[in-house]
Amino acid sequence: RAETAALWTQALAQWDRSLQLPATMPPDHRALVTKGEALYFQNCVSCHGPDGQGTGVPGSGQLLAPPLAGSHRVRGPATGLVPALLHGLVGPIDGRTYQGAMMVPAAALGIVRDDRLAELLSYIRHAWGNEAGPVGAADVTRLRKQHAARGTPWTDDELKALQGTGAK
Repeated sequence: RAETAALWTQALAQWDRSLQLPATMPPDHRALVTKGEALYFQNCVSCHGPDGQGTGVPGSGQLLAPPLAGSHRVRGPATGLVPALLHGLVGPIDGRTYQGAMMVPAAALGIVRDDRLAELLSYIRHAWGNEAGPVGAADVTRLRKQHAARGTPWTDDELKALQGTGAK
């Protein structure tokens, strides 16, 4: 695993993805986003796409997974985003069904540390014009403890309720 991660890090360092980090971004936020970018391209890009718009399924007109760019969940409170990565997500999202049918928990992808989840989420919340604030490891830890008894993936409506946006 370490060898693969090193190869990814080397490849990502040589590939210009045009990640824009404002000069005024605090160094700790900058580090979260930069590290999270590598995690995203290692684990999430195949379903959500390099531009956060979702990956199309050829010949079907469907997406494999929902867009993250401009997503109300991504841009909203972390209370409805972190649990999705901790436990997964099933069913329609905003009334739309995706070919992938479910988002697996981050642990299934090998992302188990709270600091790594914070990095990934901070990248997603910054990329593609989302411009939402970072998620700290302490936020992930708090939400992990809060939902420790949960044994099943979340639904869209449940996450909306956690986020305070209600079912739409």
